[in-house]
Amino acid sequence: MLWQGIAFLAGLLFIGILRLRHRIKTFNRGYFGTETLREGLIKEKLERANKPYGLHNMEPVILPLLFKDFPGLNVDEIKTKAERILSAALTAIVEEETSLLNNVSEEMKEKVQHEITQNQRRGEKKFLSRFSVHRSVLSQYERGAGRCLLTIQVACEGIEYVMHEERILSGYQDRKTQAVYNVYALFVQDESKIKKVSHSRNAYSISCPNCGAPIVNLGYKYCAYCNSPVEEIQMKVWKIVDYKREK
Repeated sequence: MLWQGIAFLAGLLFIGILRLRHRIKTFNRGYFGTETLREGLIKEKLERANKPYGLHNMEPVILPLLFKDFPGLNVDEIKTKAERILSAALTAIVEEETSLLNNVSEEMKEKVQHEITQNQRRGEKKFLSRFSVHRSVLSQYERGAGRCLLTIQVACEGIEYVMHEERILSGYQDRKTQAVYNVYALFVQDESKIKKVSHSRNAYSISCPNCGAPIVNLGYKYCAYCNSPVEEIQMKVWKIVDYKREK
């Protein structure tokens, strides 16, 4: 009787395992389209690697403000410039050569050189190939104290990884990585009227030629402190001064 009971329980356990395996397979086929959970997780990871990240698009709010401050501003040109300089900066870091940066601001050259130096000190080597941009949007617009700072958010992808000696620290050699960067554009009209007050990306100010008080809005025609006439600042030059990886 004892052996019969054990055999009966073993049979129930075997049937339960078969049913569980069937349910797992059914779930995998329905959810992942694969036979095993491992295959499903690999498939999902690859799909995520090929799906661009979403962006924080604030253009419906930002564009009316921009066009009010700078009528006729070519926003697409600014986006294209941000994408080009971001690509050039990442390439220069990979090649460890700032001479690859053409027609970029001194702030960007300093940023790239700093990253190259930091990687070399840590003994790390960055690799990037098949880099491409999906799209870019305006995500933030700051104005005041005589300066305007525009944040362009860029969604991109590439095969990206970092190595230390022969070990991969981050990224993948065999699959793409999705990324989002914030690229910062500082708008400058006449740099002879603008003084740099620090090394931050928004560190420019414009002062009243009469009393020296800061002009808090680029569109002001009169100083808010002494009421002296101030030449209206119409932006003619915009500089890409910084970037930061968001995800």
